[in-house]
Amino acid sequence: MTTFFESLLSEKKNSVELTQADHLTVFLSVRNLPKMDGVFGKCDPYYKLFLDGVHISGSAKDFISDKLEGSWSFKHATRAFNNAKTLKIEFWDKDTGKKIRV
Repeated sequence: MTTFFESLLSEKKNSVELTQADHLTVFLSVRNLPKMDGVFGKCDPYYKLFLDGVHISGSAKDFISDKLEGSWSFKHATRAFNNAKTLKIEFWDKDTGKKIRV
């Protein structure tokens, strides 16, 4: 069975030379977040990423101050992504400690 990432790599081989690496760089981006710090406030977003229910990246220390958008990147073992059956990403506000609905 071909994994999502293997199929993505095979689709891209026509335009870009890609090789299977030990680590994968993941890029996350979110925008148009709700105001969480009151009517005139912004949001202090951070993310949590889970593979098969296991938290693998992101925490409050990764927050971006007073923004309604955010971008992050991190490296993780390619094998973990290839073997995962589920991937879940949550966005949170640091000041309120509440999950952001996106």
